[in-house]
Amino acid sequence: MGALEWRQSPWCLELIAGIADKDGESAADLIRREAMEEAGITLGEMEPIAAYMPSPGGTNERLQVFVGQADLAGAGGIFGCPDEGEDIRAVTIPVADIPELLESGLVDNAASLIALQWLLLHRDRLDAAWDGA
Repeated sequence: MGALEWRQSPWCLELIAGIADKDGESAADLIRREAMEEAGITLGEMEPIAAYMPSPGGTNERLQVFVGQADLAGAGGIFGCPDEGEDIRAVTIPVADIPELLESGLVDNAASLIALQWLLLHRDRLDAAWDGA
């Protein structure tokens, strides 16, 4: 809803995300579930990127951001849980296009900005670690 006030379209370009609202569900399980619900992808290895407070003066919310290994060949389409009011169009963007995307201003949420910038800094290490995994 917040996007309605700040742009001409309510559509946002953001990464897969979820809210920890299931008792006993680990962060890893939440991420794997959301990846399937929101993009139809199965995650392999995962690694934490950051944990941060988006507005420490206004909320006690703490976000955790992860990177996950996935085969994105053929990824994309319409996803989401209708009972949660989700209408999600999953898209993939080549890593080579991330700098231009960041410059465009189309990504305007902190978790996505953090994750995309982190990926640019750490991609070579991830490729080496996850090659063939």
